[in-house]
This record gives sequence, structure tokens and C-alpha cells, in this order.
Amino acid sequence: MALKAVAVLGAASLALAACSSGDDEAAPAETTAEETAAEEPTEEEAPEEEAAEETAAEEVEEEATCQTDTLIVGSMLPATGDLAFLGPPEFAGVEKAIAEVDAGGGVLGNPITYIEGDSGDTTTDIASQTVDSHLS
Repeated sequence: MALKAVAVLGAASLALAACSSGDDEAAPAETTAEETAAEEPTEEEAPEEEAAEETAAEEVEEEATCQTDTLIVGSMLPATGDLAFLGPPEFAGVEKAIAEVDAGGGVLGNPITYIEGDSGDTTTDIASQTVDSHLS
């Protein structure tokens, strides 16, 4: 009986914690007029700071141009074994989702490559082979 009470209490506390609306962000600090005045550049400092900002912006643009590759999505769904009857609708669902993402422009402008995989049956041999082939 006590074990049931502990289990119910634990489940209730998890549910309440998930539903809470805690504020993890710290309250923004208020700036004073002196701090604001200190942040504003004077007329003498402005040209030097603008040149420094332009150089920093150019460096950011150079770093932003990176190599983007195609996203590869691999699945491990039942294609053989006792649960093979569940496989076709699951594969179709994944293919439909990928088609919708590709129709919307892909991921970072690139299409998604989909690799089907079999989860096998009661042994883990087929699933292990699928994982190995997906990771290679």
C-alpha cells in the first residue's frame, strides 16, 4: 500500500512540475542615465568605432559562408519479421514528411536524403546491421 502511495505521489509531482510556469530568465537590469551616457560614443570616437564595426562585420560575413551538406535521415522500422505489416505505413509517413520538407525548400536550402532501414525481428542482428550501415 505504501509503495502505491509513493508511486502516485511521484507521478503527481512530475505532472505538476511539467505543468508549472517557472520563469528561468533573470529580470533585465535597469540601466541608469549615467550608464546610457557612458555607452554613447562621442563625436571624436565615432569614426574609429565605425571602422572597427565594419571590419568586424566583414569578418562575420566571411565566417558565415560555410559548407552546407545534404541532411541524411535514416530510419529503422520493421520491414521483416512479425511486425512487418506495420512497416509500410511507417515508411510512407517518413517519406511524406521528407517530401513536405523538401517541397518547402529543404533544410538550409538542400534536399533531404532518406535511407530506409529494417529493425528486424526478435534478434538484434538485422537492427545492428542497419545501424552499422547508416553510420558508415
